[in-house]
Amino acid sequence: MTQRYAVTVVTVPMLAIFEARGREAGLAAGLAAACLPLPAPGGILAVQPDGCAVLRAGPRRVVIMADMTMEAELGSALARGFAACPDADVALVSDMFCVFDLTGPGAEDVLAQGAPLDLSEAALPAGHGSGTELWGTTVILIRIARPEAGFRIVVERSFKGFIEDWLAVASGSGSARRPGVMTAPPPSWQPS
Repeated sequence: MTQRYAVTVVTVPMLAIFEARGREAGLAAGLAAACLPLPAPGGILAVQPDGCAVLRAGPRRVVIMADMTMEAELGSALARGFAACPDADVALVSDMFCVFDLTGPGAEDVLAQGAPLDLSEAALPAGHGSGTELWGTTVILIRIARPEAGFRIVVERSFKGFIEDWLAVASGSGSARRPGVMTAPPPSWQPS
């Protein structure tokens, strides 16, 4: 069976992911002490020269992502930075998440089948992200422009197979566990 949409799904090698939560002043102080910016509200992704990305995921939540080779160094810098911030904290959450890159001209069409979010480039430009649902599962979607336009999907690791299969069937391919094209998820696939 050929794909209905021109997309490529790639599982990204494990990333170093940290989540910081707290009051805005504490988030700003902790990140500044770690030499990282606090992006403005609105899901703006601040990408640093070393490839570290900081996403404002809400008024009191920041997600920091980097190559796994930076995990120890970044973790130490964030721990030192947030140690003096009583109203914000940071945690290493790398093991909790997996990441997919969905690229190609059909990426927006595939995601629109499972996300209630306006995915147009006007609503979610490159370098911006948002928390949303994707086929009933909470994810972070980030529009990427490099090297090919598309989206980065950050999802809890326990939903990896679920999202992977849905991406396959939504693009028009058969899934590993459910060959063919599904029009609705079977009851057994409903996340708990």
